[in-house]
Amino acid sequence: MLKNFAITFGALLLLGGIGTLLWSNMSRFLEQPQFTLVASHGPIEIRQYKSAAAAEVTVMGDRDEAARDAFRILFRYISGNNGATDKISMTAPVIQSPTDAESWTVAFYLPSDFSPETAPQPEDTRVSIVPISDATVAAIRFSGRWSPQNLKEQQARLEAFLQEEGLTALGPPTFAFFNDPLTPPPFRRNEVQIRISG
Repeated sequence: MLKNFAITFGALLLLGGIGTLLWSNMSRFLEQPQFTLVASHGPIEIRQYKSAAAAEVTVMGDRDEAARDAFRILFRYISGNNGATDKISMTAPVIQSPTDAESWTVAFYLPSDFSPETAPQPEDTRVSIVPISDATVAAIRFSGRWSPQNLKEQQARLEAFLQEEGLTALGPPTFAFFNDPLTPPPFRRNEVQIRISG
């Protein structure tokens, strides 16, 4: 009896470990925007990104509420709710940016074989296809929950780094999330990104 319990418990631990490993590595199978690493300072990197295209939508509400609503709208677009009824591959990360005190803009990068001119046009007029120009970006990578406190702390760390290094921010921070909500927080890859002069 005890032996059977030990075997069952061990199997569950093994399956749990495999599941966690798959969750934590899922984003590696998704296309991500291309960049050149300019410098690395622990969890903070300076990157040079190439231009890209994205589908974005602006939604009213706090970050959590807006992110949920925007994700559904954008996911319908890449699932075929577009003029060509094409299915478009999911990419990572999902980008969230505060638009003002009451709304957020959420964006999906489009696969690199799309440009703003060649991307299927959205059926939903709330979705826009936008160009993202090449840029130098400072990014801090961290794990954990997507709580306002965690994001605020990491943003403060990145802004302090920019100040110490004499780097100039060219806009507000952007929050980048590479994993789905089922990924355990310790295995999530999250980033705060800020465009800088360079």
